[in-house]
Amino acid sequence: NEGKLHHKEIMSLREFRCGLPGCPKTKPGNAFSNRKKLEDHLRKDHDLYLCNLCWEFRRLFPMEQKRYGAKSLQTHIEKGNPKEGMRGHPLCKFCKKRHYNDDTLYEHLNKDHEACHICRSQGKRDDYYRDRKALFKHFRKYHYICDE
Repeated sequence: NEGKLHHKEIMSLREFRCGLPGCPKTKPGNAFSNRKKLEDHLRKDHDLYLCNLCWEFRRLFPMEQKRYGAKSLQTHIEKGNPKEGMRGHPLCKFCKKRHYNDDTLYEHLNKDHEACHICRSQGKRDDYYRDRKALFKHFRKYHYICDE
C-alpha cells in the first residue's frame, strides 16, 4: 500500500500541471495530456512561458520548471540570473541559435562550424569559423598556405 502511494506521488510529479496557486489545472489528477497543451494554457490564461532550452536540458519534473513572463523569459535567455550562477543561454554568433550552456555551444561549434587546428595548437581555443570557406580565408590571412 505504501508502494502504491509512493508510485502515485511520483506519477503526479510527471503530470503536465499549471503550477500556479489557485488555478484548477494545478491540482493533481487535473493535468494536461502533453507539454504543448500546458504551454498553450500558460500563455492564454496566465501570459506565462517555459524556456525550451531549460525544458530540454534541465532534468526537472514539469511542475519544477520555472514559468516566465514574456519579458522575464527574454532576460532569462539573454542575461540569465547571475545571482544563481546563470549567465543566460549562449548564442552561436554564426547561426544565431541559442544553446543551453557553454558545453552545448562548444559541442555545436565543433559539429557544425570549423576551428583552426594551427591556432588551437598555439593555445587559442575559442577561434571558430562559420564554414570551410571562412576557415580558408583565415588560413590565407594568418598562416602560410602554399597554393601550388
